[in-house]
Amino acid sequence: LFVMTSSSSVPLLATASGASVKIWQSVSSSPLILSPTVSPVARRVASVAWNHTGAVVASGGLDGHVILHHTSGAIIGSVPEETSSTSLSSSSPPSGGALAAAQGGSLDAIYALCFSKGSRYVATAGASTDVLVWDLKKRVCAKVLVGHTAPVYAVAYSHGDTHVASAGSSGSILLHSQVSGVRVGELTPTGVSASSLPAVNALAFSPLEHGRLASVDDDGTVRIWDATSRTSVCEARRWHDGGATAVAFHPSDAGVLCTAGADKCVTFFDPSVKTATTKLSLPDAVLCCALSSDGNLVAAGLRGGSAIIYDVRRPNVSLCTLAAGSDAEPVVSIAWQARGASGAEVLSSPAPSSSEATRTTPLRTTTTTTTPAAPPSASTAVAAPASRAEAEAATTATTPASSAFSSIVKAKKSLEEEMAEILAETTPAPPPPRSAPAAAKTMSTPANVPPPRATPAPPPPPPPTIDMDAMRDVVSDAVREAVNDAVGDAVRDAVREVQLAQIRHQMEVMDVVETLRQEVRALSSSLHTSQ
Repeated sequence: LFVMTSSSSVPLLATASGASVKIWQSVSSSPLILSPTVSPVARRVASVAWNHTGAVVASGGLDGHVILHHTSGAIIGSVPEETSSTSLSSSSPPSGGALAAAQGGSLDAIYALCFSKGSRYVATAGASTDVLVWDLKKRVCAKVLVGHTAPVYAVAYSHGDTHVASAGSSGSILLHSQVSGVRVGELTPTGVSASSLPAVNALAFSPLEHGRLASVDDDGTVRIWDATSRTSVCEARRWHDGGATAVAFHPSDAGVLCTAGADKCVTFFDPSVKTATTKLSLPDAVLCCALSSDGNLVAAGLRGGSAIIYDVRRPNVSLCTLAAGSDAEPVVSIAWQARGASGAEVLSSPAPSSSEATRTTPLRTTTTTTTPAAPPSASTAVAAPASRAEAEAATTATTPASSAFSSIVKAKKSLEEEMAEILAETTPAPPPPRSAPAAAKTMSTPANVPPPRATPAPPPPPPPTIDMDAMRDVVSDAVREAVNDAVGDAVRDAVREVQLAQIRHQMEVMDVVETLRQEVRALSSSLHTSQ
């Protein structure tokens, strides 16, 4: 019997079925059921997601609201706010479901949602053709991403939050810039007409490979895209019979992809050879699946209302079965707690007070993030190299300080390239140069004929609005990640050096002791001989 105890190594699991969201900590005890707050009868949950700290779970339902719960069960916010007369920032023109939210009217159903890397933003997609990006700090709809012509079933943030990918029943995948909200690309399979594209049911960005995106559709096909070059790099047609429903990248192995489908199977797919490394057969159609942060556990939500957990290292027998669905309602969404959080740590944290629970400020109970440390300047840390050879020599140094500085330099260079790409996407093209005036005709113009009027040139289109807060968040997250990685590497190297020094010292002490023992033995032998 596998029991999800409160050990720090086992994360919490959230499941959505019917009108409730359940958080599972132990199979032997009843789960924590998060009760609905907006239209309980019509509140049917379609998607759940954890924030990056693992203290807040968000649920999107068919009533068009996103409810934010603390793991203790307390409600800490919702978007759009019920008491707010307007939910849109002035920089984004409302349309579709966003317009209804701003006017206090009926909201379009939410089918999918996802947090940004720092949980500042949450993107929602559903029955509307628009994807809404909500700013949880300002409690407004920061962006309305347009371009779809049919309902949207999946939405995902890229690594680094530079782009938002979305797809749905139209079969096309759209890429929007998170900073400007401008549509920057579209991914469509080759050899298939636009009218016959199958609906895309799920999307997932790789946490290890920049720009690598996976999609699955109603045709059962699994595709892997290069979002940077807008091309397909791998395709496995009819991988699942009856349609594919879920996809997830392995968190630590870039060559493994987890997919699920209506054929009652969960497979671990190797894109390099297009074969299944592991295949799990389940008793019912799989509607959703999720991998734990270490990649060792996979949870699958079934149409019959249960959720089954497997250990990927021992996939022959399931670890446990959870009664996630009430009255045998299907489990439509499932999510493991985010990396770095654990059930014991989160559940032992104090719950928000009653005033904080009823307050609509989102993510109030999340842990405070550490302010990213600034990279060392040239005047205080390392002098700038005068030549390219010196720069390469500096970056290849093996000391902890130089290693940390070189990692920050590389991260800064990568960040500058990403910012240049974003600015290139959002900068309007310059107007074409005016042609030279034609030579005057030699034939005289009659006096009673007025000269032709010059047609004024159309005004240039206004430049797209750039969300500076979003750009600062992207830069801050990238710098913080680079600094944390560099400092972590430096600390590990320093600890390793200290351990090696201690071992050397112990060996030297042992050599001295052995030398003294031999001298004492020799002295004792000489005394015995003299006697």
